[in-house]
Amino acid sequence: MEEKLNYNATIGEQVGHLVKMDQTNLAVTSLELDLIELVNVFVSQINGCAFCTNAHLKKARKVNTDERKLTFLPVWKEAHLYTEREQMALDLAYKITNIQNYVVTDGYYHRVRTIFSEKEYLELILVINNINFWNRMMLATGNSSITE
Repeated sequence: MEEKLNYNATIGEQVGHLVKMDQTNLAVTSLELDLIELVNVFVSQINGCAFCTNAHLKKARKVNTDERKLTFLPVWKEAHLYTEREQMALDLAYKITNIQNYVVTDGYYHRVRTIFSEKEYLELILVINNINFWNRMMLATGNSSITE
């Protein structure tokens, strides 16, 4: 898409509500900020959103996310650097991002719940769906590239 749509100028009020929701979620989450940013970078990479990948790499570094974990995200299953929580979060992020190919079965849900509390699981679902929304907004409006 050559022409970039200015969603802030056109639907800024609606977008403002989503930004406020993001800020509220981060203020009350029980999830670790580095885990959230690992998920945000990973999902943005899956979706091919360079803008969001770049933005969340910067945020991940600000919350002291291990640089090796950021580097090896595309091959996280083979890297053996990630905690059990991180592995489960990345696996869930992949499944939700590619939901047309996956179903969260009872067995999978129970496995996730051995690692995350009910609140954490629901917050993780919010994080994953939130970054998927922003990736799709950026891609659909021609704002997904970076120039720096």
